[in-house]
Amino acid sequence: MEKLLTTITLLCLSFGANAQERDIDEIVEECSFRDAVNARDAEAWAAELNYPYMRLTDGQVRIWNTPEEWETFAIQRFSSMDELGMSSVQIVSREITLIGDDKIHIFTENERRTANNEVIAQFQMLTICTNVDGRWGAQVVSHNAPPLN
Repeated sequence: MEKLLTTITLLCLSFGANAQERDIDEIVEECSFRDAVNARDAEAWAAELNYPYMRLTDGQVRIWNTPEEWETFAIQRFSSMDELGMSSVQIVSREITLIGDDKIHIFTENERRTANNEVIAQFQMLTICTNVDGRWGAQVVSHNAPPLN
């Protein structure tokens, strides 16, 4: 009987851990704006962020306070990506480095690629996803990608 209870307890813990893991995976996907970037969809990209949104790149700290401000920037960024011959950004590896009730830190290694799948740049990125009013989104990004212009 004791062995049966131990087995049931372990199964329950296993299901609970899997559910928690799935929830974290879902949150990480909600905070990943790669699909919107690759689709050149400024509105979808803006919708995956929490505001104010901050980026630490190219030696600068920039802040966008609204989705509309970000969409304007994203459209300019898409033009720079196209001029560079960049077709997509692909995640090479991803590691969750911190999990809290209201934030998750995600470290990724990424590649910028051409339409022929040729790698034109590799970079690392830290994304801090936050839960604002019950909605998860990327709120801070820091990366070492080469400038697009």
